[in-house]
Amino acid sequence: SIGIIGIASILALASGINLYIESIEQETMSAYPLSIDASGIDITSFMSGNQDDFDIRDELGDGEVPVFNTISSVFVHQNQNDLKSFKSYIEINGSKIDPYVKSIQYRYGIVPQIFLEDEKASVRQVNPDSVFTEFGFSDMGGLEMISGASAMGMQNFNALPGGPVLFEDQYDVLEGRWPENRNEIVVVLTESGGLFDTTLYSLGLKDRVELEKLFEDFMNNEEVVVDESRVEKVDYQSLLNVKLKLVNPAEMYQFDETYGIWVNKTEDRKFMDEVIKNGMDLEVVGIVKVNEETKTPMLQSGLYYSADLTEYLINEASKFDIVKEQLDDPKINVFTGKPFASDDVENMFNFEDFISIDESKIQSAFNFDTSALNVDFSDLEVDFNNLPEMNLEGLAGTIASQINIPIDDVLGILTGVFDDFVKEQEASGVNDLETWINNFETYINSPKVQAKLLQEFGKLNDDAQITSNLSKIVQNYFSTYMEEAFTSIMSEMETQIERKMIEVMSSMEDAISVDQAMFASAFQIDLDEDDFFNLMQSLGERGQVSVVSNLRLLGYRDLDDPIQINMYPKDFSTKEDVISFIDNYNLEMENNKMDEKVVKYTDFVGALMSSVTTIVNLISYALIAFVGISLVVSSIMIGVITYVSVLERIKEIGILRAIGASKKDIKRVFNAETLIIGFIAGGFGIFVTYLITLVANVIVANKFGVHNIAHLEIKSGLILILISMFLAFISGLIPASTAAKKDPVEALRSE
Repeated sequence: SIGIIGIASILALASGINLYIESIEQETMSAYPLSIDASGIDITSFMSGNQDDFDIRDELGDGEVPVFNTISSVFVHQNQNDLKSFKSYIEINGSKIDPYVKSIQYRYGIVPQIFLEDEKASVRQVNPDSVFTEFGFSDMGGLEMISGASAMGMQNFNALPGGPVLFEDQYDVLEGRWPENRNEIVVVLTESGGLFDTTLYSLGLKDRVELEKLFEDFMNNEEVVVDESRVEKVDYQSLLNVKLKLVNPAEMYQFDETYGIWVNKTEDRKFMDEVIKNGMDLEVVGIVKVNEETKTPMLQSGLYYSADLTEYLINEASKFDIVKEQLDDPKINVFTGKPFASDDVENMFNFEDFISIDESKIQSAFNFDTSALNVDFSDLEVDFNNLPEMNLEGLAGTIASQINIPIDDVLGILTGVFDDFVKEQEASGVNDLETWINNFETYINSPKVQAKLLQEFGKLNDDAQITSNLSKIVQNYFSTYMEEAFTSIMSEMETQIERKMIEVMSSMEDAISVDQAMFASAFQIDLDEDDFFNLMQSLGERGQVSVVSNLRLLGYRDLDDPIQINMYPKDFSTKEDVISFIDNYNLEMENNKMDEKVVKYTDFVGALMSSVTTIVNLISYALIAFVGISLVVSSIMIGVITYVSVLERIKEIGILRAIGASKKDIKRVFNAETLIIGFIAGGFGIFVTYLITLVANVIVANKFGVHNIAHLEIKSGLILILISMFLAFISGLIPASTAAKKDPVEALRSE
């Protein structure tokens, strides 16, 4: 009995814990359904880990450290799912999946644009909240910068996952009803029956300008002054009286004829006033609160609109010209008028089309006072004594060596030629050195000078062979000399001019004045401020680099191609049927050689709970193994007791044999006895175990609020009784066989 009590207690505890885990999993199925995303990480596989990382430990040598591939695992478990094909499969095989699910939710990533009609322009959009967007908290990634934002109601507007039948059993309706039409909203309170202040800001029941001020102080690192002692309340009727306006995203764009693009008009107050005025009316029709029996509610505190609203917005968006234009020409970005793949930003638009410039006003705006410069250039001079010396002797030597004429005679001829050139230039009034160089080349090549040179050299030596390059020798020499002289002069002039320019720059600030008013008036913008801002905003939306993202921004998505599919099983048992449905689809795709259409689902709760269940089972098996030892001891004791019983009843055995009982009959007597002992011991053990579980359940329920933590199933109890009887039977076989072999005569003589 003791062994049975131990094993039964362990089984009861393990069974109770597993039932508790299953109850948690079943309760959380509504909040965490089987989810299939168009793209994302396979959380189930990622959480299960990579066993290969741990197996490498056996291959490590001394001083080696294993590396676990966490980053690469993220990319390995990244997947792309063809939800368009899977949705088509669901619709075709609806009869196979409908019996097992409460609802199938298709999400398209479309965010309803919701406004408060009578509110300041900068704060009137409540979804997405313009205040959060203004300060950089346009998504949950930004909201997480604020501690606890995700759990404090900052994501106020959400779509209901389906019809009320999916979740109404989890909530009590405090006022009104669940939404029945697409323009109706329900307010979900917290478990304590309250609302976050952000929800009241979204409903316009708290001053949104005050919210904007709080954000300004927060972003500027200023002290945020809030009266935390103030207790605020809101009555049901105030919540039900709230009126909101729904605007289709495509309505907030207007076509610009000049550039042929669609302009964002959200900052145009008059334009948006008219759009919001004509928007769909949204009204609050109910207030609900999670009931006490629900541990994991499907809906968190906030505002929920009808599940049909998203599909309605998509159908309405398809009627707008901007959406039609984008669908008709998917290669052209309607916000820029350029192809999506084009990076030609410079030629995207021409400023001359809307900005005119008055050049006369620009000239008038600048006033230059030359008298303020006060710079004297009259002291600039060149010292000709520093010019390089002319080496006529060297030239004469060169000529003499070429035509065999005495050097002194050649020097005299060249000096005379150069003197004639200088006199001619002075007579002509030429003072520029560069002009001298150019004129000398012309002079030395002139027929007159060439004839004179030939004549003079001919007088010196009639037999001399005057070569054809005589003039070239003289020309090259004088050209080289003149260039050296010019370089020397320019270097000296450059030094003096640089010094003067420094003086000019120091006085330039006083010499130039600018009339800023005149300069500003020279530029005339043909667009008003709002139109210009809207145009720049639209042209700046080049971040929308695909037709899909553009259409999504405009509130449109192909209804056959969702971004997420959520499947809500009816209960825990039907969850496996839903998984089988998905597996059958994947198998069909693989058999048809369409592996790219295979989908991977995320069962977050199942992956988490399966790990806990495995741990509980391992502990249970270990404890049962230890307690099983007591059963072996009990079996031995039953054998000993039966053997003692045989020894004490030898005379009775002899009498039975004397009156005709066979050996088999004697065995049956003792086997029946051991079976009865096993049955009574097992039954007693199960009875005691049930008493223990009752006490344990009461204690745990009172202390932790968890009911039936220990639960022994009837099937397990019956199996344990049978095990007890079987072990008792085995233990009594040897004593029963011994009793059957007793000689009747010897048995009667025993006493």
